[in-house]
Amino acid sequence: MTTAKIPLIDAAHCSGCGRCIAACHLRLFAFERQGWRKIAVLHDGDRCSGCGKCAAMCAIDALVMQERAALPVACLAC
Repeated sequence: MTTAKIPLIDAAHCSGCGRCIAACHLRLFAFERQGWRKIAVLHDGDRCSGCGKCAAMCAIDALVMQERAALPVACLAC
C-alpha cells in the first residue's frame, strides 16, 4: 500500500515566486507574510491529492513531497 504524499515547504528557502500556487489545481496554496518576506503556505492539506505538480514547479527545491505519516502532528490540546 502506498502512502499519500503532501507538500512540505521549507519557509527559510521559499522565495515567494508563486509557482507552486499557480501549479495547484485545487488552489490549496496562498501567500503569507513573514516579516518583510512573503512565502507560500499550504492550506487545507487534507484536500491535497498528492499529485506533486507544486514540487515539480519549485525551481529552488524549497518544496518537497513527503509521506503524510512522516509529517509532525500538531497537538490540538495545547
